[in-house]
Amino acid sequence: MEYVFYAALPWQWITLIAFSPLFIAVRGLSRSGRFLVPAIVAVSLSPAAPLPLWRSWASARSLRTTPKQSEFANVVQLTTALLLFGLAAPALAETPVVPCAGPRIEFPLVGAEPIIRIFKETDVTGWEPPACTRWPAEKFEFIGTAAVSFRHKGDAMELARRYGAISEYAAMRYFSPRRQAWRELSFEAFALRDANPANKRGDFTAAEFVPGTPRYFWQRGATEAPPPFPGSMALVNRIDILELTPDRLVVAVTSEPGTFAVVMRLGRGDIRVVYFLERDQKAHDVWHYFALTSLAGIAALGADNFYRASARGVFRHTAGLPAEVRAP
Repeated sequence: MEYVFYAALPWQWITLIAFSPLFIAVRGLSRSGRFLVPAIVAVSLSPAAPLPLWRSWASARSLRTTPKQSEFANVVQLTTALLLFGLAAPALAETPVVPCAGPRIEFPLVGAEPIIRIFKETDVTGWEPPACTRWPAEKFEFIGTAAVSFRHKGDAMELARRYGAISEYAAMRYFSPRRQAWRELSFEAFALRDANPANKRGDFTAAEFVPGTPRYFWQRGATEAPPPFPGSMALVNRIDILELTPDRLVVAVTSEPGTFAVVMRLGRGDIRVVYFLERDQKAHDVWHYFALTSLAGIAALGADNFYRASARGVFRHTAGLPAEVRAP
């Protein structure tokens, strides 16, 4: 089998290059734009590709067309194939992967920066959260993930205690991208006996964190929403322990319905987070942290930079690390 490379036919390469802006336009400069170059290589060389670039000159002559006509037809076919691939490529776009389902997640080494990814509505169209998250299948506006490793010599019960110490949430800080200054992530927080914000109580103990028993807490947290939206919001949140073993902890936090700034309303589940903490199977004092976050409605306004900054602060608090003092 003889391959006909486009290096021998420069005018055909020129045609492809001329069409490249159209390819980019079709792809919409999306997250999966990186599939375009592998597509060109695969379509150009693979015998299974839709375009017969490997057809020998003898085969071309066997057709009832001139070689020049055959070459032109090939270029048209290649252009069509790449355009179709560009339209189909969004189906191959990266979607969120969580530790409880799907491919194995490669966590960074201890001390490395968290790997933070953001998925918008177009990225997660058709994506369904795994059953292990306990999330309903719905339309998602914003999904964020954060993966990182840290050292912890204890077991998961100590980590559960940190989630139960609601009053300590005020120690979390983040670098505000809009204000260019350090800011508290949680201005005030306290545990509740139930979903009524008037029923305040002391912090939860790790022993009170039992799978199947929901707990509630009130929190006035920071936002990065642009004016005229307020710079903070006060909400009741539900916290559930989905799993708790010596080597693994899974915590889910879900916002309850609330109204702030008189007319702005947040629905139940407009803020959802599932935290996965698991001991490394090979290094006993190394733990992996993964946070899966969903934001909707007004909670998703201006969320990109805020999420990247706040995810670091939440992780450092969970890992027992001191708050950062140097701007990222």
